[in-house]
Amino acid sequence: QASRRCDIAYEFGDGSVAYDDIPDPLPFDVEAPVIEIPAEFFGIFYMDCMDDMQKYDGKTVRFLAQVCQTPRAGKDSFVPGRFAMTCCVQDIQFVGFPCRYDAYKTLKQRDWITLTAKVNLKYHPIYKGQTPDSTGPVLTAVKVEPAEKPLDDVVMFS
Repeated sequence: QASRRCDIAYEFGDGSVAYDDIPDPLPFDVEAPVIEIPAEFFGIFYMDCMDDMQKYDGKTVRFLAQVCQTPRAGKDSFVPGRFAMTCCVQDIQFVGFPCRYDAYKTLKQRDWITLTAKVNLKYHPIYKGQTPDSTGPVLTAVKVEPAEKPLDDVVMFS
């Protein structure tokens, strides 16, 4: 799989260069009633959602995630997400979105779940310093189901 952050350049015999500026399609349908995020593409979804938040505002998404119970998530909330690697093992970090879920206390730290949730752009302190106005994707759980750990539990951003 090629990195989505690469530039493709075509060099011609006369020395001129043309860059491929055709946008890469996302590996999931953002126009579907429920946007199904394949497990191996969570990193791409996370980056696209943070880079183009308006695209997901008001949409429903479904993805495989690990539970992170943290007070930073806010009242009656947790953070579903994945461990992600940008470059090397030393930079692995957890990335996810705050998610409101009344039964959040029933979830155990690092449990695997399949989450169906509604995305809304809202102010949330977890985004302080990440976005200009501390606004970002805040999820509201519609359905939370137990899930199996995937073969690759660390995702990439490419």
